[in-house]
Amino acid sequence: MRIISKTRLHTTGCFATGQCDRWKNIAKASVVTSMIIVDFEGVLLRTHNISAEAKTAQSLLQHVMEDIKYAEKEYEVTIAAWCTDAVGDAKKMRKDLVKQMPWIISLNCSAHQVNLVVCDLFKLKSAYLKTVDKATEVIKWFNHHSCALGLLRKEQLGTYQKILALIQPVITHWTCHFLSTRRLLETSGALRSCCIKKKRSSRNTVLDVEFWPDITLVKIHLEPLAVAANILQSSDTHLDTTLLTWGNFLSKRWLQMDQDMFISAVIMNPYVCGKGFARGNPLLSPVGLYNITKRTCERMLRIHLGLEFHSTFFKYLMESNEFSSSLMGLTEWKQLCEQEQTNVNLVRLWERLDTGISYGCNILINFASSENMSRSCSDIEYSDLEGASDASATPSLTNLIHDIAANLHNPIIESGPGNTTPVLIPLKDLFDYTLSMDVDYWTGGFRKLDEELARYNILETSTPSI
Repeated sequence: MRIISKTRLHTTGCFATGQCDRWKNIAKASVVTSMIIVDFEGVLLRTHNISAEAKTAQSLLQHVMEDIKYAEKEYEVTIAAWCTDAVGDAKKMRKDLVKQMPWIISLNCSAHQVNLVVCDLFKLKSAYLKTVDKATEVIKWFNHHSCALGLLRKEQLGTYQKILALIQPVITHWTCHFLSTRRLLETSGALRSCCIKKKRSSRNTVLDVEFWPDITLVKIHLEPLAVAANILQSSDTHLDTTLLTWGNFLSKRWLQMDQDMFISAVIMNPYVCGKGFARGNPLLSPVGLYNITKRTCERMLRIHLGLEFHSTFFKYLMESNEFSSSLMGLTEWKQLCEQEQTNVNLVRLWERLDTGISYGCNILINFASSENMSRSCSDIEYSDLEGASDASATPSLTNLIHDIAANLHNPIIESGPGNTTPVLIPLKDLFDYTLSMDVDYWTGGFRKLDEELARYNILETSTPSI
């Protein structure tokens, strides 16, 4: 309980994104683990042993509902969204959860969506993709034969003055197929030299003149997907980052998403605001963007927004008065983050503003910042959980909602505004792709790929040489 009390100091009054996943522990028991993300930090909630239970959406929903009550009671947060992968029972569970709690945003794991695109790519019957299997066999053969691996390391030291690890792709490591092909190309000279000097079973593949151009083509096709996955699995990814990263290659999956939430998050990014959306569509006109944002805020806050929000929103959209770039300090924020090689923390930016729109913006950005992928679970040290107290108590944040409404001078909607069904906008019609916007997430994505590749080298050099 001391850990919960200490954590509560940082979570009280905050909005959180919940997520859960099913897996098997070291004892081979089927378990469901849930966690919440608050201001970029993960907080482990509870782990349920479901070995003897039916693996259905209804059973999962029961655990999630209990965990939401537990989180709101013990950590005094408001659950704004729930994220899972897109498998059948989890997807059905989130639909049923929204029926029970209409204000909660239902999210697919975005990084997992990119990985599904990679899986779809490998299912294509293109001749060059068969090279991936050949490359995997080459990597496995060298990694599993100590003598050959020792000779390869000597060739690498002579050619590159360093040892480069051959990376065997694993489906659960979402960027490793790209890193594997990239590394294979980087060490191609040493591989060829090794196979020319010594007869190896992989000789025919490595010396095949068609093998390397095909691997190059695979690397080119996987690179944008790997960068996107690395951006989306980061612990500080915002929803605006998610939508801007998707571009056109996830257009089919975009039609299944909660579009209002993602579009609102992009609007609340002051570096983008309303500048990047396509022209000529009344749904994306200034009035249309206002309606989307208002609808999202009212759903999440469960309040009616009045004329004050209307006037302040349009001042923000037109970048006038206190929302001008100079008064918000956008250039200075960006320059500071470039020096530190990080992305702009939109939560901190909005927290320093004292404006009439800041309530809605803080909630949108806090929630958007909390969209954390399954990978974030690896950042938490799993420890023995203390016995949880009864989670059936009423959520303790009713007062917070009343306080926010009092600040906005608007009445409470106790039951929530309910689910509206906005018109879906195809991804290809959402943005003006000819424009250049003042956001750059890809640089960070490339940098993280380089860091991940460097970690493979550390593991390789820590292994005793043959």
